[in-house]
Amino acid sequence: MLGILNIDKPKGWSSFDVIRFLKRLFNEKKAGHLGTLDPLASGVLPVFLGKGTRLIPYFNETDKIYRAHIHLGIRTDTFDAEGKILEEKECPEFSKKELESALDSFRGRHLQSVPAFSAVKIEGKRAYHLARQGKVLKMPKREVEFLDLELEEFQLPYLQLRIHCSKGTYIRSLAEDLGSKLKVGAHLSGLVGCNAESIFCWKTHAARKPLKNSIQNRYPGSTRLIF
Repeated sequence: MLGILNIDKPKGWSSFDVIRFLKRLFNEKKAGHLGTLDPLASGVLPVFLGKGTRLIPYFNETDKIYRAHIHLGIRTDTFDAEGKILEEKECPEFSKKELESALDSFRGRHLQSVPAFSAVKIEGKRAYHLARQGKVLKMPKREVEFLDLELEEFQLPYLQLRIHCSKGTYIRSLAEDLGSKLKVGAHLSGLVGCNAESIFCWKTHAARKPLKNSIQNRYPGSTRLIF
């Protein structure tokens, strides 16, 4: 088999949940995906099946586009809505100009701290395992680039951003850093992956219909496939 599917991952599923399900559905041993969407996130997850996995290196350098929802005034240990609340503050009445100015400081290249609750390995162990044990971790920093940060909507304490960034960027870390910049704290409350325009989707009607029906039967009303 050689296949490429653009899956609209539902909130609540990990990227690995999608891979495991498709491997079982197609009885295929080889499968991979571009990037990783956290369980909190929904949106486009390009999946490669069978011999299609050989194409992953040719697509893996592409930029990412997200729509992010950020909640100002509440910090969490995971930097998203799934974590333990660490701090709560009343959100000031920021003007659009103040918010734009804060966002402007993140545009371009800079070093970003990797979240402690992540799959990055620290001394051979996944960081999230150590973080769950209450260990204080010194997390590595990565160079990332924000090509565009657009404030699409805001109704305080909530912001909606359209983000065009380099691969490997943690949007949770952006939310945490933006909260620090505004001196109010923040966390990522929702995330949608938007881009897969560069992926050519190889499909057949025979494969598409049972795949779509199988996922919708398992997760009714919440999932659709993009082909």
